[in-house]
Amino acid sequence: MRKEEKVEFIKDIIKAVKRQILSNLDMIPDDWNGIELRQYISDMYSKTIVVRMDKKRKRKYNNDVVVRNLL
Repeated sequence: MRKEEKVEFIKDIIKAVKRQILSNLDMIPDDWNGIELRQYISDMYSKTIVVRMDKKRKRKYNNDVVVRNLL
């Protein structure tokens, strides 16, 4: 995937998650502060974009994340 395609892919996923979170805004408790909201955002990303990888691909992904210090 070219760099420009990666940028568009990332932007599209972020927009989709943002839309989903904002559509639930009226249901979010008023007493939630940054801690709960951060957890909710994290949970929504996990729910929305998680994909299953086969073992070989997951192992390579995990290695790339560690070696390239991506997290």
